[in-house]
Amino acid sequence: MRQGSSLRRKYTMFGRAIVDILVIVAVAVTAWEYYERRRPLPPPIPPQEPVAVNEKTNIPDVGWERARLNVVIGFTTTCSYCAASAGFFKKLSTLVRGQSDARLLFVAPESRSIIAEWMQSRGIHHYEHVQRNPFQYGLRLTPTLAIVDSKGIVTDLAVGKLSTDEESAIIDRLNGRRETPVILRTALFDKFRSSGRSAQ
Repeated sequence: MRQGSSLRRKYTMFGRAIVDILVIVAVAVTAWEYYERRRPLPPPIPPQEPVAVNEKTNIPDVGWERARLNVVIGFTTTCSYCAASAGFFKKLSTLVRGQSDARLLFVAPESRSIIAEWMQSRGIHHYEHVQRNPFQYGLRLTPTLAIVDSKGIVTDLAVGKLSTDEESAIIDRLNGRRETPVILRTALFDKFRSSGRSAQ
């Protein structure tokens, strides 16, 4: 009987210890959530002027020197024109895979897992994700494609859903069959530049 009573006491003490631990964890989680809600958000980055040819971009932590041609696409997964451009993005992904001096970067605010799911479902595998809000770095309309050289200077610019001929012009530029820059539909950016409005 004494042994059974001792075991019951041990089980009771163990159970109380488990309850105490759970209470402590619950209090800690509640305190952390309260802290997170009350913690002031970092000041937003003010929207930049629309990107322009022959101007330096200000997207941080990219390392433009890593490639001669950095194909940068301002992008969001909720953009219908981006979805309509998925076939073109896949062509770009396949193209840069075979080139040592070119790379494809999507500047998008979504998490890496969301971007990876979107890309994988459309057969886009060779790219880099820069988790930034494209609107805050002068990519005011989505999609916007900018070819940036190794010094961070925009050499080519194409805005919106491109036609087949326009897509071919970009492909030729990346393949070295076209030396002159491709500059398409920048009038939209000029409009926003002059009015100070954002397409966000």
